[in-house]
Amino acid sequence: MNDSLSTGTVPPEFKTAVVKPLLKKPSLDPNLLKIYRPISYLPFLLKSLEKIVLQQLLGNLETHNLLSAHQPAYRPGHGTETALLRIVNDILTALDQDKISVLLLLDLSAA
Repeated sequence: MNDSLSTGTVPPEFKTAVVKPLLKKPSLDPNLLKIYRPISYLPFLLKSLEKIVLQQLLGNLETHNLLSAHQPAYRPGHGTETALLRIVNDILTALDQDKISVLLLLDLSAA
């Protein structure tokens, strides 16, 4: 693990995943291949390594103020609620200033 962090490489045995098909929705016909999605099961050591790298990367980005305040994802204490509050605040601010607001929502759940 330390070698991976110091050299920036991932051992080949960490890169092997077991891929299993999973039904998109249990109510769909399991005989149709197009309603399955592939799920990759990765080695737990790779997941541990990814978490360590993520912590180091986020720490570096926050230390050097490289993350936008408008980027709530992948940050502790931020999430969908933060993004939703920002959208509501932006719409209310625009209304107060007699500006027009447009909100486009996309449902990518079946993508």
